[in-house]
Parts: sequence; C-alpha cells; structure tokens
Amino acid sequence: MSYRIQFFTAVTASPKNTGFTLFATSPMIWKYLPAPLTIDYLRNLTWSVSTSSFNSSIIRGLPLIQDHPHNSQPCLRYHEPWPQSKTAFEATNVMIDNVTTEVEGKAVCDALTALLHDRRVALYHTWEKGDLLVSDNVLAMHTRSDFTAGCDRELWRIHVE
Repeated sequence: MSYRIQFFTAVTASPKNTGFTLFATSPMIWKYLPAPLTIDYLRNLTWSVSTSSFNSSIIRGLPLIQDHPHNSQPCLRYHEPWPQSKTAFEATNVMIDNVTTEVEGKAVCDALTALLHDRRVALYHTWEKGDLLVSDNVLAMHTRSDFTAGCDRELWRIHVE
C-alpha cells in the first residue's frame, strides 16, 4: 500500500548546516532526467530493497514508476540506497531489477539518487521546532542529507491514505 499523504512535524530543531530533509517532485525529476534514461525506460523497471533491520526484510518487484491516483501522471517510487555510513540504523540495500547487468542497475540507482539531491530539483528543508509540513507521498519523494551535528533530532511523521 502506498500512503498518499504524509504529515511531518519537528519535535526538535535541526542545525542549519546538516540533516536537511529533501523533497523532490516527479515533474522536476523528469525535467532533469539524464540521457539515456527516459520515463518509458524506467516504467519497465522494478526495484528490490533489503535491510537486516525489520526482521531482515526483503521486498522485491516494486514498480519504479506509479501513476498518480488523481491525474495519472507518472511518479517515481524509489528509496535511495543507504550505506551504513549514512545511518545509525542498518544499511538499506537497493537493486534495480529487469536490467541486463548489475552495472546498468547501479547506473540507474546513481542517477536517481543524484536527482533526489540535486538543488535544481529538491527543496532542502531545515526544521524549526513545531514546523508542520504536508507532502503528497506519491508525487514527491523525500530523503535527507547527511546528519553530522552530533545532537538528537526528532521528527514525527503520520501517513494517511
């Protein structure tokens, strides 16, 4: 199930120079999608994710493109790989399925991850205590930059269908 709306609130403030939450909408991602990637090519791909967290979860065959339920526009559905160096939790491994080589899959992951962090595409949000943010979880992807402040940060998120 894909939750349609996300409500975020900041219980604590974030330092101004680290730990940004990034929001990137699919139309902006498509605008800067590098050749040879196209929406049609990506629509034929699925992806798999695994982590040793959550009882060693493995989810396979996730569509990379999902049509928006209200306007049928193509929307990216993806989670960037999170190596152990980027998180205090367990690493999140992502693989692109339906590609001819592992190198091709890595190139797709690298291109999509770069777009999620591209300042032409992504809103870099710094949290103030009490901030509220509402996001269309189908239209917009979210991730974060490295968090190197050495202090606690607490965000709450509620998903609504």
